[in-house]
Amino acid sequence: MLRVLAHGAAWMIAFRLCERVLGVLSTLILARLLVPDDFGVVAMAMSVIAMIELASAFGFDNALIARAEPQHAHYDTAFTMNAVLGMFCALLMIVLAGPTAAFYGDGRLVGVMCVLAVAWAVQGFENPGTVDFRRGLDWRREFMFQFSKRVMSFVATLAAAFALRSYWALIIGMTTGRIAAVALSYVLHPYRPRFSLAGLRDLLSFSKWLLFNNIIGFVSSRLSSFVIGRQSGSHALGVYSLAYEIGTLPTSELLAPINRALFPGFARIANDRAQLQQTFLGVFGTVTLLTIPAAFGIAAIAEPLVVVALGRKWIETIPLLQVLAFIGAIQAITSSTYPMCLAIGRPQLTAHVAAVRTLVMIPVMIWAGGRYGVQGVAWSELAVALCFLPVSLSVLLPALAVRARECARHVWRPLAGALSMFALVRWYVDRWDTGAAETWTIAAVLFSAMALGVAVYTGTVMVLWFASGRPEGVELRLLTFLRTRLVRRFA
Repeated sequence: MLRVLAHGAAWMIAFRLCERVLGVLSTLILARLLVPDDFGVVAMAMSVIAMIELASAFGFDNALIARAEPQHAHYDTAFTMNAVLGMFCALLMIVLAGPTAAFYGDGRLVGVMCVLAVAWAVQGFENPGTVDFRRGLDWRREFMFQFSKRVMSFVATLAAAFALRSYWALIIGMTTGRIAAVALSYVLHPYRPRFSLAGLRDLLSFSKWLLFNNIIGFVSSRLSSFVIGRQSGSHALGVYSLAYEIGTLPTSELLAPINRALFPGFARIANDRAQLQQTFLGVFGTVTLLTIPAAFGIAAIAEPLVVVALGRKWIETIPLLQVLAFIGAIQAITSSTYPMCLAIGRPQLTAHVAAVRTLVMIPVMIWAGGRYGVQGVAWSELAVALCFLPVSLSVLLPALAVRARECARHVWRPLAGALSMFALVRWYVDRWDTGAAETWTIAAVLFSAMALGVAVYTGTVMVLWFASGRPEGVELRLLTFLRTRLVRRFA
């Protein structure tokens, strides 16, 4: 099963990689064409729209995947509920457009929210049959579906950015992506849904906890937008939003596709606890080996990265980036527990932990933001995440029948390697006066620092692995895989 999950994760990572290549290109181009205020306007609108969208966040697709043999009634019910909830959310967006503009003191939000409401209404009619791509582990078709709509959104965003040079480019891109998803869902899957509520009770028995999880997730992820937007305005929010996106980019872009593949795979072996635990530990080791150094690396090269990739007008993001990048490393350690809890039918566990964490974060972030501004918000996010890491693991791991010692055996070498890499790369970058240097010089520092980081991390992890007696784990699997490939290539 680990090999099957690896195959699915590879397809999803390939999709995410292609998507983020488009996303990074889009961000870099938009950062040159637009100003922080444009990003801030959209972030303000999305902070409210995402809250409204929670009314439709029942996760019916996951409920269909979790069922061993879903019937037509279940698919039709999912379609009907998504359509009704989509229309409801669209109407609510229009009604709240004026109050939102008044709350933030920005009249531009009225038009933005009304246009996006149309996209949300259309999205509710997406074909539920595409869930079969994940249920059947048909990752090639899932890749085609996800990537095609992303390309359409990318083209529309850039075309509008060059033509308009305003925040409307971001709105047009989002609207195009959602409408394209509906059209593609009927092109790529033959299922034709009908309006029905016959399977509502079966779906809601699972989806109610997904809704609760999504509500908590929204409050946690959007709290910073409300605090900064209210206290510091659109410019500060635009700076923070971009810093958060880049800071968590390496981990989010690996974790999201991996978790998308994990849940269907875990669901298939949920009744075999021994295989499930073994698979979970294999995934956990792989995720930490790849994502922890990526997060530490972003923090180490923040200054030359911002100057080269975004330009000097985004220099305010550097201190934020150096803090927010570490949140990605924490997310990497706990990310695999969520699909595991869904697979064993206990989504309430992650919901309860996330709820307590969010209740603590709300007053801490409001106080820190009011006293220390945007930097206070960033540090409060990191502090709460660090404090709740042992709490989360102490609650979730026993429920999954996984020993903390087994997880520690997989994580200590990547963590030691990442710390060594961070210290050496940060020392190397600080030796250069990048503030007055030419862009090409800073680019040379950036790429040489990246090469140094890869060498230090890889060397440290391998030395520690050999010193530990070469235990079974992801290092051994990677070496075996590379050796097999080399033998096939040169045999």
